[in-house]
Amino acid sequence: MAEKTLRYVYEGRLERPRPSLRKNGDNAGHSFNDEAIDLRERHHGIIEIESKVPIRDHHILNMLYLPPAALAPSYAAREDPNQVFELTSKGNLVGIITDGSAVLGLGDIGPQAAMPVMEGKAALFRSLAGVEAFPICLAERDPDEIVKRAVAISPSLGGINLEDIAAPRCFEIEEKLKAALDMPVFHDDQHGTAIVVLAAMLNAAKLIRRDLSELSIVVNGAGSAGMAVTKLLAKSGVKDVILCDRTGAIYAGRKESMSRYKDEIAQTTNLQGKQGSIADVLVGADVFIGLSAPNTLTTEIRAHVQNLRPSRFTTRQPQRFVLMLSAFRGMASSLSPVARTLNEVTHRSAGAPDCPKTIRYADRDLIAGR
Repeated sequence: MAEKTLRYVYEGRLERPRPSLRKNGDNAGHSFNDEAIDLRERHHGIIEIESKVPIRDHHILNMLYLPPAALAPSYAAREDPNQVFELTSKGNLVGIITDGSAVLGLGDIGPQAAMPVMEGKAALFRSLAGVEAFPICLAERDPDEIVKRAVAISPSLGGINLEDIAAPRCFEIEEKLKAALDMPVFHDDQHGTAIVVLAAMLNAAKLIRRDLSELSIVVNGAGSAGMAVTKLLAKSGVKDVILCDRTGAIYAGRKESMSRYKDEIAQTTNLQGKQGSIADVLVGADVFIGLSAPNTLTTEIRAHVQNLRPSRFTTRQPQRFVLMLSAFRGMASSLSPVARTLNEVTHRSAGAPDCPKTIRYADRDLIAGR
């Protein structure tokens, strides 16, 4: 530790520099996984806290920390609490809160193993939006305790981003935090996924000159992403949308494997009350959106998806799980056909370099309708 401290004082860095695996631009024999680990080892993580105002003399030290001058901002914030947004980083600081129970296709890996993914999310906030963010990985699973801890640290934050928390706990946590706090509470796995899927569907509908209200959509996976996507599609004008889980289609009155959240969504979706397996409700559908766990598409379901009218395109998640998002003869993407990608960039954590939770266009020929 003494050596690191001296190195920082005299050289401005804690660690001795060493070359990366991609030295001289050559990465032969190294996988993305190797490079991801090497990158973090060399930097000991990918985020840091740095003062915006370097302390180079006693005058700055007095302004920032030593009384009486350094106490003036605290007096101002005490007199007018809103001043804390102007005088501190609170207004531009997001807490990325997770319990590590549903991490990017890795599942329940716990809060400590989730830290690299949360660091990656923090880096995206800063790099792409100029928003400061910090990982808060909690060794807690009880929703009330998670809410209590988030509320307790909320005076330091301007917003909360819930990340990789398993359903249905994530719904309860989000609801209680929104009720308890006067600040934005965003659940990335719900809201981020829903927004990008809706963007895809809007573009696909424009390309084929059909309205969202005319489409028949089947969503597989009743977790946080599936629930949010289904709700947003319904609110955006889709009249025929069916959400499926492991048991099959969710409909009003179903008794098996239901919850309060499934009961609620059953009241506003699957208005025809269709029952049966995913394969059953796919008959006659225009679109299939796969947001379930890996390896759930049976041969029968894949056959139905392949035959959806008149075309399809795919998405993928970690573990190479191929998800089918069938969307006619067009590419449901807001990006260039050359790029062939609709990328929910806030899901592309540096913690999982080769496993982006994205919608990725898979077939160039579909651009031309072939």
